[in-house]
Amino acid sequence: MADANGAIERAIAFLEMSPFALHRGYSSTNAFARAVKEDIDVDERIVIGDQYGASRIRELSLSLRQILQLAQLDANGSQRRVLVDDVTIGRLQDKIADLVTHEFFSKQILLGLLQEQLGLSEDDLFYEVIAARIAIIHLRATIGNTSFMEVTHSRDQLSPYYYQHLLNHLGMLVDCPPKPELGVELVDELRSMQWWRFFANYHLRLMADLHARRASGEPDPDPLIMFEGSHLITQFDDIRAVLRNAWGL
Repeated sequence: MADANGAIERAIAFLEMSPFALHRGYSSTNAFARAVKEDIDVDERIVIGDQYGASRIRELSLSLRQILQLAQLDANGSQRRVLVDDVTIGRLQDKIADLVTHEFFSKQILLGLLQEQLGLSEDDLFYEVIAARIAIIHLRATIGNTSFMEVTHSRDQLSPYYYQHLLNHLGMLVDCPPKPELGVELVDELRSMQWWRFFANYHLRLMADLHARRASGEPDPDPLIMFEGSHLITQFDDIRAVLRNAWGL
C-alpha cells in the first residue's frame, strides 16, 4: 500500500512542476523534505504589536517556524503566543521528522498535519498564511533557480508554468482531451525521450507569447489555438506515439 501511495504522490508532484521539472523527473520529494526541515528548524522569534491581520508583518513571507512562534505584545507589556507554544512546536517537529522519512511526503500531507494539529479551518487567516508558505517551500525545492513564483491558485493559472496548459498542449498533440494526470510510468518514459526538452522549450515559448499578448491588452488569447501548430512539428511524433499508447488511443 505504501508503494501505491508513493506512486500517487509522485504523480501529483509532477503535475505541480514545470515542463523542465518533468524533464528532471519527479524526484522532488527529498528536496521538499530538506526544505521543510530547514524552514522549521531555525529559531527566529518575531513579536508584533498589533493583531496579525492588521500588522505590516503580514506582507512578509515568514518561515514556518516564525509563523508558529509568532507572539503578540499585550497592553501590559507581556507577550503571548498567537498560535502555539514551544512544546507544541517540538511535537510538530517530531511528527514532521517522521513524515519526511516516507516516500509519499507532500505539501498536501504537510498542510493537513498542520491544519489538524493547530485546529485551523480553511477559512482561518493562518490556514491561508501557512498554505502559502508551504507552496513557496515546495516551489523553491522542486523548481530550484527558475525565476518565477506562484502562491495562489489564480496566480498559478497566470503562470507560464501552469500545469493545465501543459496537459492541454499534450492533449492537443494527440487530438483528445488530456488525462487529469500522467502517472509515474508515463513521466519516466517522457523524460527519457530525445525530443522532450525540445518540446518543453517550445511549450514555454508559446506561453511567453501568450503572456505577451495578455500584457499588450489582447482580449482572451486562446492557448489551445496556439498549440495547434504542434501537429506540424515532426520531432514530436515520438512523443505523440507514446501518449497515444499510454492513453489507449
